[in-house]
Amino acid sequence: RRRAVPIVRRCRVRALRLPGALEAAAESGAAVCLMHMQGDPPTMQQAPDYDDVLGEIQRFLAVRILACQFAGIYKKKILIDPDFGFGKTLEHN
Repeated sequence: RRRAVPIVRRCRVRALRLPGALEAAAESGAAVCLMHMQGDPPTMQQAPDYDDVLGEIQRFLAVRILACQFAGIYKKKILIDPDFGFGKTLEHN
């Protein structure tokens, strides 16, 4: 029998960087999905720029995973989404 797994989805775009988001997600006990983006939604596609796109995304997500763990979110409940677009050009993707 399949069971639904609660997941905090609205954190994706900001990767739980808004004030109180980490704490709220940890208290909920739900899984979280962290997404990479460069910039903010209104301006992120205007001029995306990376010296090392893969390295920068990897470092960003590693820092966010650690922040989640320090907030009390179990590693097994953290999904990562490097994502296409969201502050990346077609070449970056």
